[in-house]
Amino acid sequence: MADDSLKETGSGKLSFATFLSMFIRSFLIQGSFSQKYRQNTGFLFCINPVGKKLWKNDSDYQEFCHRHLDYYNGNPFMITLVLGAVARLEEQMQQGEGMTGKTISGFKKAVGAATGSVGDRLFWSTLRPLAIIIGILSIYHFGIWGVIPLLVIFNIPNALLRWHWLRHGYELGTNVIGEIKNETIQRAETLIGRLNAILLGFLTIILLRVGSITFAGPTLFTIAVFFISLYFYKRNRSVSFVVLLFLAAIILAAFAIFLLG
Repeated sequence: MADDSLKETGSGKLSFATFLSMFIRSFLIQGSFSQKYRQNTGFLFCINPVGKKLWKNDSDYQEFCHRHLDYYNGNPFMITLVLGAVARLEEQMQQGEGMTGKTISGFKKAVGAATGSVGDRLFWSTLRPLAIIIGILSIYHFGIWGVIPLLVIFNIPNALLRWHWLRHGYELGTNVIGEIKNETIQRAETLIGRLNAILLGFLTIILLRVGSITFAGPTLFTIAVFFISLYFYKRNRSVSFVVLLFLAAIILAAFAIFLLG
C-alpha cells in the first residue's frame, strides 16, 4: 500500500520520479549555507521538484519558493524525513484540504530543529566514530583498502535511511514527529555507543605497539579502556571525545616508551 502513495494518479499527486529527484538532491542540502537563514536555499533546492509538480501557476509557484526560502535548520542526514512530510503538506494545500503556507512554514521549522538534536547524536556522535574506528582497524590489517569499510559503514546506512525517511515522512505528514522520537533510533544509539567502547579498547592496544615494543599488560589495559569508555559514555560525553582522549594518551605513552627505551 505504501508504494501506491508514490504513483502518479493525477495532477495533484506526486510521482516516483519526484521522490527520486528529492532523494538525490538531499545529498546536496548543505551546498549553500547562510548565517541568517541557515539551510533555506538548500531546502528549497531539495523540495523544488514538488513545487514544479504541484504549482503550475506562476504566482503560486513563486509563493511556494518564497515560503521555502524562509529560515530552516536541521540535521542534513535526516532532511528527507522533513522533505517527505512537507511534500505531503504541500499536496494537501494544493488540493484544498485546509493546509496553509503559514502552517507549513511553522511545521518545517519545528521538525527541522527536532531532527538536529536526534540526527547529531545518531550520525555524528555514534555512527561516524564507529566507521572511523573500524576504518582504522581495517587500514592496520589491509592497508589502503581498509578505507572501504569506513566509507561503507557510514554511507550505506545513510543512503538507506534517507530513502526510508523520505517515503515514511510523506506517509506520516504532520505525525512525523513520532518517527523522530522512535525508540528504535534510541536503542541503535545505545548499541552503537557500547560497540564503540569495546572496539576502542582493541584499537588502543593496536596503536600502542611501537616497533617491537608492546605496552605492558595489554589485557588489563584493554579492560581499563573499556570501562573508562563506558564511564564517559554514561556521562554523556561523545565517543569522539573518548577517541581523542585515548589517542592523546597513546601518543604520550608511546613517547614515554621511546624515551625509556
